[in-house]
Amino acid sequence: MNLLGIGDDNLIIVKTNELGQMSVDDLDKKIKAALVMDKCPFFVNATAGTTVIGSFDDIDAIADVCQKYKLWLHVDVSLPWFLLSYNIYILICFTFSGMLGWQCHIIR
Repeated sequence: MNLLGIGDDNLIIVKTNELGQMSVDDLDKKIKAALVMDKCPFFVNATAGTTVIGSFDDIDAIADVCQKYKLWLHVDVSLPWFLLSYNIYILICFTFSGMLGWQCHIIR
């Protein structure tokens, strides 16, 4: 994040469950807390098929939170999981997010 000029101090860590999926409740809670502290959250990075365990965040629910607070939703997609399954789900994710990160360099 330093490369983007945002700084690591401005990152907000959101809890995940045992499957590596983002906690939507914690996301909402952390955004509210940031707003109370006069911070300006603007970006949420969700994942559709992590490279290590293949977990998928609940993109629909995360998109709802992002719409509620008018935040940019970015979805990272791991190519191996994209090819194996969920390609229709990925298209839906892109519809909600407006931006998709496809990580072709992570093929093993």
